[in-house]
Amino acid sequence: MFSSVSHFFNVLVFLDLTLAILCCILLVKVATKYSVKFASIPLILLVTYVLLVQGEGLMGRPYDSIPMGKFEFLEYRVTQLDDYKAIEVWVLQKKKSRLYVIPYSEQMDQELARAKSKREKGSRMIGEFGEKKKGQLHEPQDLTMTDITPEMIMPPKEGEAVPQEPAEEKQISPRDTIKDLLNSI
Repeated sequence: MFSSVSHFFNVLVFLDLTLAILCCILLVKVATKYSVKFASIPLILLVTYVLLVQGEGLMGRPYDSIPMGKFEFLEYRVTQLDDYKAIEVWVLQKKKSRLYVIPYSEQMDQELARAKSKREKGSRMIGEFGEKKKGQLHEPQDLTMTDITPEMIMPPKEGEAVPQEPAEEKQISPRDTIKDLLNSI
């Protein structure tokens, strides 16, 4: 029915504006008490304002870019509007559900289809896009999808050492040591 999420929002805004105008006209024409009219019309205008201005913030809108960093793959679909083909990817990133719209590429479609089939079999998938090259803000990039292993999710067993990445050596200046000494006093 709807070709994309943006199309859905545009139809929703049009329907809300039409409904608000018709309700206001009906209230003016119908013979009721003026107190009902004075209370209803501002309420209709307030609801219209909330949907038009705050609707995007309440319901969200897709990001028109490529996800940065690692993400958990949830779902995807290929959309086509006129001659423009795009992929809508639904991911879980930083404990937030997000929808991204990225340009279509055959390679990315195949990789996402493999991830979707594994996900339908019960496997959780984690993905990451390759490094961006200069001038490629919205261009398709290399996508790697892997299974989420239980070791990635579960805390380590008691007595088991937690693998840690080596810490970078921090250059300490004399000013930092003086600040530390003053703070400890």
